[in-house]
Amino acid sequence: MLTEEEVRALDAILKGVLARSQEEGEGDPLFHAVDASGVNPFPDARTQSDVYKGLARKGLIACSGSRALQGGGLVVHVFMTPKGWEALKAARSVN
Repeated sequence: MLTEEEVRALDAILKGVLARSQEEGEGDPLFHAVDASGVNPFPDARTQSDVYKGLARKGLIACSGSRALQGGGLVVHVFMTPKGWEALKAARSVN
């Protein structure tokens, strides 16, 4: 069972990957990763980090990081795993 925060996070990721898949003209959003900073439904980065860590530990999302070309900061990309998709559908009672 997902918490309300976990559902909010997965919803935000889903919206991000759907938008990205439409921009790139590719059909299946399952294989799209998005910049985690662009899919933060929480008022602060600390809450996002805590929720995303929990989702990753459960195997519902996966994250990867890379250095930004300008500024040298770390860019974290996130995507939902098939298990995450199923959990969100179950939470939303979608078949």
